[in-house]
Amino acid sequence: MKNFQLIKIVIQFQLLLLFLLPIKGFGKIIHVPGDYLKIQNALNVASEGDTVQVAPGRYFENIKWPETNDIKLIGGGEDCTIIDGGSMGHVIEISFMYGTAVIQGFKII
Repeated sequence: MKNFQLIKIVIQFQLLLLFLLPIKGFGKIIHVPGDYLKIQNALNVASEGDTVQVAPGRYFENIKWPETNDIKLIGGGEDCTIIDGGSMGHVIEISFMYGTAVIQGFKII
């Protein structure tokens, strides 16, 4: 009987921790062009811990990184996912960074 009560208390404590503690790294995945046509629009709605997953293609954009921590920008591969800034300034401008950001799987021109 005591073992059952102890197990019950442990499970209740684990459930309490699950709901009260923020869990980092379980953000949503935002798809470009599935959810948003532009990478910038997807980044603008991203929250901390989110991943913006970009399908292969050529994207004509100059991106300003949002003031949100821990966003991942993941392309379909350097050989097939291109961010083309059109020779107009910075292709990706990051003026605020607190935490980490990941940008991978792109050719940036």
